[in-house]
Amino acid sequence: MLVTKCGQHLIETEGDSHAGEIETSRILHSHPSLVKGTAPREFPAFPSGILVRDKQKFWPGGVWGDPTKATAEKGAELEGLVVAALSELADQLENWEE
Repeated sequence: MLVTKCGQHLIETEGDSHAGEIETSRILHSHPSLVKGTAPREFPAFPSGILVRDKQKFWPGGVWGDPTKATAEKGAELEGLVVAALSELADQLENWEE
C-alpha cells in the first residue's frame, strides 16, 4: 500500500488496515463528520485458508487496526505524502522509455 510505504514514519500501528489508524486519519482530515470516534482497536483472526460466511463472527467491529491513534493532522500529512508519491509516479511514467 502506497500510504504505508511513504508514511511509515507516521504510522504507529503495526498491521493497520481497514478503518484503523491510517484510514481514520485520512477521513478525519478530509471528511471529519463521517468519523464517529467509537470504534475500538481490533485485529481479527480469520481461520487460515477458509472463506467464512459470517464475517462478523470473526470481525465484529469491522476495524482492522487502531483508530484511536488517528488524527486529522496525521491524515493531512499522509494525504500530502500520497499525492507527492503519485505525482512522482506520473512523472516517471510520462518520461519512461524502453
